[in-house]
Amino acid sequence: MQITPIQQHLVREMFWYAADDDYICARLSAQNGLFRHFSWNAAQCVEKLTKCIILLNGGSAKFNHSFFKPLKEKVIEPYKRCFPETLDVSAFCKVKDSMAHYASEELFDFAERIEEYGHTNGRYRQIPARVLPFDLQKLDLLVFFLRRLCAPMPLNASQRKQHILSLQEDFLFTTATQWPTVNGFTFKGKEDALRRDNTANFPELFDELPGGWASAVAAAPLETAKWTGLASTEDLSWLKSVAKI
Repeated sequence: MQITPIQQHLVREMFWYAADDDYICARLSAQNGLFRHFSWNAAQCVEKLTKCIILLNGGSAKFNHSFFKPLKEKVIEPYKRCFPETLDVSAFCKVKDSMAHYASEELFDFAERIEEYGHTNGRYRQIPARVLPFDLQKLDLLVFFLRRLCAPMPLNASQRKQHILSLQEDFLFTTATQWPTVNGFTFKGKEDALRRDNTANFPELFDELPGGWASAVAAAPLETAKWTGLASTEDLSWLKSVAKI
């Protein structure tokens, strides 16, 4: 099912752009050592991107904060050629042998861990916080892969295949030279990797963010009335019927 341009606009405003805000909050939280808030905002970001992708492609996103299952079944598995099996930070920065265990993690394992420790219970300190070295870089990678899919896939089979191929051939996906948010650095120990003033782990907020995000995420958001006014009552009702907000 293909949704209308106005419905696409609503989905992007309420999920895609809101996910950008959560992504920035996650980075700021990590930069300031607020690791519970990092986990919460990271989970919120991934949840909203998951809903955005599903809705833009005509699906239903009637789930709350438990995003892992729909992320796996409705996003990653259908488009598995657009995702690596493993989030490997060592492709983008130097890692000591003693830190190699933290630098690489299965994509599904990381996403499931983000859901677990970004749960509401974590915000209210009902469960312990658990943030590992390189979690921020892994979030950078996952958000990049998800954000590229925040567009309706072509309905025509040949165009759809070409669209997926173009995502696979993206130079940031295939070339492990230098990830935009990671500086060349050698981590000597766990404490070093977690240190809040470690510029390789926590670069400045707008330091070469991928795809010109700086201008997009820094722009002041419109008041709700200004953009929902573009949508009819039917469109707003449709959104509430297909997604948990």
